[in-house]
Amino acid sequence: MKKIIKNITVILLAAILLINSSGVNVFAKNYSFSGTYTGHNLNSGEKTKIVLKKNKTYKVYIGGSYFGKGKVKKFGKNKYKVPGYYIRMKLYKNKLKVYSKDGRDPKIPYGGTFKRVR
Repeated sequence: MKKIIKNITVILLAAILLINSSGVNVFAKNYSFSGTYTGHNLNSGEKTKIVLKKNKTYKVYIGGSYFGKGKVKKFGKNKYKVPGYYIRMKLYKNKLKVYSKDGRDPKIPYGGTFKRVR
C-alpha cells in the first residue's frame, strides 16, 4: 500500500514539474474585454482611442474622429482576432496590444500598444 501511494505522489510531482517547465501559466488571469484604451498608433502616430464592449465589439477613433468598428472572436486566453483580417488583440492588466498575425504591425491602421484609461 505504501509503495502504491509513493508511486502516485511521484507521478503527481512529475506532472506538476512538467506543466511548470512547459511555460504554460496555469494561474494566468482572464481580463474582461471592455474598457477604453488610448495611445498613438504605429501607422501614422496619431492619437488613437479604442473602445471595447462586453459583447465582443469595438470602435476605433483616430485623431478624434470615428474610424470604424468591428467584432472579435476569442481564440486563446486574453487573445482575440478580427474574423477576415490579420488583426489580433491581446489584453494585459492595463494594456491592449493590437498587432498583425504576420508581424506587419505598422500596416494596420490602428496597430500598437494602448493604455487603459477607463
